[in-house]
Amino acid sequence: MIKLTSNFDGDGFKKKAMQAALDAVTKRIEGVRCPVHGKQAKATPKMNGSEFTWDISGCCDEIVAKVKAALKN
Repeated sequence: MIKLTSNFDGDGFKKKAMQAALDAVTKRIEGVRCPVHGKQAKATPKMNGSEFTWDISGCCDEIVAKVKAALKN
């Protein structure tokens, strides 16, 4: 008989995976630059359970629209 045991921390793994996703989207948002002013978008991420939200700000409305378009792709 072969017995396998594991110390796999499912909750810890899930939390790390969620944090990685949050960080990846935040990085994508902040990689967008305003076509008019050349400034970088700012993202403030929030995680509530399994739901992610971001407050997106920038120098003008055009950059916010550009971020939203980038996230749809």
